Amino acid sequence: MTKIQLTPSMFIAQGRDRACYHHPSQKNVCVKVSIKPEKQSLREKSYLEFLARRKVDLHLISQYRGEVMTNLGAGHLFDLAVNYDGHLSQTLTQAIKTNSISKTEVTRLLIDLKKYLTTYLICVKDISPNNLAYVKTSEQAGYLYIIDGIGNSDHNPLTIRIKSLIHIATDNAWQRLERKVNKLYQSHSHTRPLRKPKKTKNNKKLPLITVTIVILIASFSLLTVE
Repeated sequence: MTKIQLTPSMFIAQGRDRACYHHPSQKNVCVKVSIKPEKQSLREKSYLEFLARRKVDLHLISQYRGEVMTNLGAGHLFDLAVNYDGHLSQTLTQAIKTNSISKTEVTRLLIDLKKYLTTYLICVKDISPNNLAYVKTSEQAGYLYIIDGIGNSDHNPLTIRIKSLIHIATDNAWQRLERKVNKLYQSHSHTRPLRKPKKTKNNKKLPLITVTIVILIASFSLLTVE
């Protein structure tokens, strides 16, 4: 196997488990190199092969293209998310931070992506705005493309085979994803969050004063009666 050289200038991004690089000769392919004991790429490879055997439509998922040896260790080839103009697509996180996409559009595209996953029974359990690319098909339009987080991270093989379990996994993943998207918009909003009104402190002296007055009145009444 021919070894390819990966340099700092080819670096794209680094996640929790892998670093991603441009391929030196294939412009629409990236090389993912593990920075921890290898498991994620192999898991994705196995799951994508499983989906391919089922003849699932995978046009919204980065495809596995094989293994290579690099100067940084074993590398795995995946499709690279590229815009209509040939530029590298932003992650959804980057698109939100740079105001490249509106919240309304994000909501619509997330609905479309979830519908795609549930229609084809594709299991996702670890998906975030960093694992989605916003691929632009024109200056004003685009779609969300899964570049990471596909498959099932637990050891139950039924999770990717039983429809109800796939839907549960996807629903749970989507709730976490939507919370992360909302948090991104909140942290990059130009408007200040509404402040909660300060709680009024109870006047602890008032009951003491009241008791004192009652005692004085009672004492005065007793003196009057005598």
